[in-house]
Amino acid sequence: MTFIWINGKAQAIKSCNDDLIMSLAIGMYVRATALRLQDINTATQKNMLANFSYSNTPFPENPIMTSSNNAHNPYKWKEGGKGESDLSWLLNKK
Repeated sequence: MTFIWINGKAQAIKSCNDDLIMSLAIGMYVRATALRLQDINTATQKNMLANFSYSNTPFPENPIMTSSNNAHNPYKWKEGGKGESDLSWLLNKK
């Protein structure tokens, strides 16, 4: 009853404290925010899990990066229209 509006500002009447009211207001704000974020998180997780799917269709070979000869050198590959790249020089020890 001592927490009122004075000149557009919420505060306690003179000679009264508003500590408990302000801590209650802050606690209710945090609770409402936490519950809202929890609801959003739960909805996001349910949506994500509902949209998982499985396909046994094999992926086609990627024309940009195809292995030239993985059995002999796994660090070489063909780049579409650019020739062949080789990263084996990174492994050479001098």
